[in-house]
Amino acid sequence: MQRLLFGLLIISLPLQAISQLSGDLMVNSNFYVKDTSIGATTSQYLREFSSAEAWMFLNYSVAGFNFSVRYDLFNNSALLDPNEVYSDQGLAFYSANKRVGKLDITAGHFYDQFGSGIIFRAFEDRILGLDYAVNGLNLKYDFKDDFRIKAFTGRQKNRFGTHDQVMKGINLEKDFYISDYLSVYSGAGLVNRTLDKHTMDLLATEINSYALEDRFIPKYNVFAGTVFNTVVYKNFNWYIEYAYKTAEAIRNLEGNQFINQDGHVLYTSLIYSIKGLGISMQHKQTKGFTLRTSPFTSFLVGTLNYMPPMSKQHSKILPARYSISAQELGEIATQADITYSPNRKNTITINATYVTDDSRKELFHEYYLDYYHKFRTNFKATIGLQTIYYDKVAYENKLEPSVTTFTTFSEFVYNINREKSFRWELQYLRTKQDHGDFFFGLIEFNIAPHYSFSIADMINTKPLKVSDVKHYYNFFVAYSLNQTRFSLAYVKQVEGVVCTGGVCRVEPAFSGLKFNLTTSF
Repeated sequence: MQRLLFGLLIISLPLQAISQLSGDLMVNSNFYVKDTSIGATTSQYLREFSSAEAWMFLNYSVAGFNFSVRYDLFNNSALLDPNEVYSDQGLAFYSANKRVGKLDITAGHFYDQFGSGIIFRAFEDRILGLDYAVNGLNLKYDFKDDFRIKAFTGRQKNRFGTHDQVMKGINLEKDFYISDYLSVYSGAGLVNRTLDKHTMDLLATEINSYALEDRFIPKYNVFAGTVFNTVVYKNFNWYIEYAYKTAEAIRNLEGNQFINQDGHVLYTSLIYSIKGLGISMQHKQTKGFTLRTSPFTSFLVGTLNYMPPMSKQHSKILPARYSISAQELGEIATQADITYSPNRKNTITINATYVTDDSRKELFHEYYLDYYHKFRTNFKATIGLQTIYYDKVAYENKLEPSVTTFTTFSEFVYNINREKSFRWELQYLRTKQDHGDFFFGLIEFNIAPHYSFSIADMINTKPLKVSDVKHYYNFFVAYSLNQTRFSLAYVKQVEGVVCTGGVCRVEPAFSGLKFNLTTSF
């Protein structure tokens, strides 16, 4: 009914008004080739043999209104849950937006966040199959250019429906321009989530099954508040945020029982930058800050907020192999990053990260160094090294030994002319745990603006989980024409953690073909 009314509203607008239609399309399709030697044996390899996902987004502007709809399709898909075969399709996102004076109105689905997202962030990440849109009403009002307020109410999107729990929130931001060198940007936000009766009944039933000393009275409502502040002084930028949530039923660290616990987060970052030098430092302390639609949702389902990542985001495959996600139940994390460019030809990057749980038990550390040099106009190179300590129990919930790695890597780019270029990578990861050592090599050839080809191999040179040396091949070709891009790849992928933007999940091994199409209009 909501979608029908949305369509009727668009049709009823005056046809003579100036209008504009834009949109984009993204299609992914996988073809599965069973490979028991690497563990590529999920349902798709045994029965379905192929899968597809597609997102068609349309934005229509007319008479001061902006209408957005997105058609989603999932056929035999493992994207939303790597261990599940999921098929469905339909309108998964629709919204109407209108600005009336200083008031901005959005009804339907929307994405937004308060502060850095610690108490509320509605966002989408298709690579991981995440869509945390809120379906409801979102209002924003600009009292002045330097004073803003926004408020919303609704329910979080859950595939083609919504979760049953209601969310509400309000956020205020004020800017202070003190001098030419000093500015302060302050804000505060409050979010409330209310459980539905069915969820409360299930929660009460489970709690009543506990021993008497472990029982407590669950609450329908949880409140989370935050205050945040950015100070910009000359070349310094300092951000600090503190968030607190009231006590509610959350799963304990073992995941086998509910406990009644409040939570807090302290997050701060300091950035200093001048010509040729950039220094950034971050620190975060977290305790019991689980914030979800329901106590029964887990992992990446029903998450209402976003914890700023506290480790370096890597683009190369082996340095990224043991990436981490935030530990919402308890974490103390510190990161420092230095980038120094004495001239246009040379750049050095140094990064260090150290993470413990709230009892100071080490969970992760990373030390990273790379050096970039431009030999001449058409040839440049990057070399580097990385060492990591990674707790498998904390980050993958696997009762396996913690992993210690030492990784070296290099990348070279050679431009033959303005159209043709070569890029190649060499990486080697050494570890005595998990799957053992890996070598990765890649050669890429580009013919601008249309073609891209690459061949890569990731070799488990000293395997610890399989009987012999394994090759994880990747043959890739892409063709681009104006706004449209096609790509086809034959891929063997080892099981492991996949991360984007600090959000991670564990994925099973993959063997087969991957097709991708993207276009915009």
